[in-house]
Amino acid sequence: MASKSNSISLDLRLLLLVLILLNVFTLLMWSPWSENEKSDKRQISVTGSSVIDGEPDEFSFSPRYEVTAASESEVNEQVADKSTEINDALLQIGLEQKQIEINANNFDYYWFDESEDQHRGSLYIQISAKDKDQAEKVQQYLVSSDATGQLTARPDFSREALKELESRARTAAIEDAKSAAERTASELDTDLGRVVSVTDADGYSDRFRYYDGDFATAEVRLEASDSASIPVTPGQQEFSFEVKVTFEID
Repeated sequence: MASKSNSISLDLRLLLLVLILLNVFTLLMWSPWSENEKSDKRQISVTGSSVIDGEPDEFSFSPRYEVTAASESEVNEQVADKSTEINDALLQIGLEQKQIEINANNFDYYWFDESEDQHRGSLYIQISAKDKDQAEKVQQYLVSSDATGQLTARPDFSREALKELESRARTAAIEDAKSAAERTASELDTDLGRVVSVTDADGYSDRFRYYDGDFATAEVRLEASDSASIPVTPGQQEFSFEVKVTFEID
């Protein structure tokens, strides 16, 4: 009987020890004293911003081609032939197939005289050029063809260029935030401490700001000879970035 009583007493002591260890572990993980320490320290939050210029390294085009015929089958045939012609010409310029997207549709089109029922087919082309030289070749082809719509290059940034711009802009924004925090700390007659947190805002690129000469329509062909060349002028576009930084102050 005494042996059984000793065994129960030992089990209770082990259970009590396990409970104590669990409580200690919980306290270490929670660290309430750490929270109190953080809340007691003074902090300042500042926003740093930057604006940098970059030259677009990609160019896009959105030309349109239209055909008319007396029957839908004839329109479909012309659309198919035109699609092949344009695709082959762009490949010959040096584009890859993944840079060319062609969409077609056809619909009934009536002239003012309803007796002249005509069918019209349209080709909508999306073209991306990987550099300025390629863009100039595409642009010259479109201007000399029977395309309508946007015939000249629209500037844009590649993913790689955007990442590089964001990196530069973020570094400049952090420096701006640090300078602002130092000025604030000086005005408060205190010292700037460690960084508590950094929050990035989304970068913004003025990617849709268009410049003179960026766009042309079919009227360009009326003033330009077959040998004329319209230059691609991407200009400079702005990329801005903001970052919020919280510092401790002594």
